[in-house]
Amino acid sequence: KQLTDWVSQIPFDEIVAVICESDSGLEYAEQLCQAFDNIISKTINDDTGPDIVHRKLAGLNHNGYDQARRDKYLMNEKCAQNVGVVKQERCFNVEEAECKAVTVFGLDAD
Repeated sequence: KQLTDWVSQIPFDEIVAVICESDSGLEYAEQLCQAFDNIISKTINDDTGPDIVHRKLAGLNHNGYDQARRDKYLMNEKCAQNVGVVKQERCFNVEEAECKAVTVFGLDAD
C-alpha cells in the first residue's frame, strides 16, 4: 500500500526504468522493479490497484533480479553459456589461489 501511494505521487506520467548510480545500488534497484512488477500484477489480476499507478508503471521494462550482476564470477559463468570467456576459478584465500594458479592455470610454483 505504501509503495502504491508513493508511485501515485511521483510527478511524472510514466516510469520506464529504475537506474542506480553505483554497483552498491543495483540490488535495491532490482528489488524495487520486482516490487513494481508485483503492483502491476495485482492491478491487472485483481483489478484492485489504482488506474494511475498501473499507467505510470506500464512502460517499465526490466528483466528481473539476477545475482550475477553483482558477482563477476557468476557473470562470467553466465556469459560462458553463449560466448567464449576467460578461464576462471573461485578462490577464498591466498593459499587456494596459489594452488589453483599452479594446478589449474599451469603457472610455475616459483
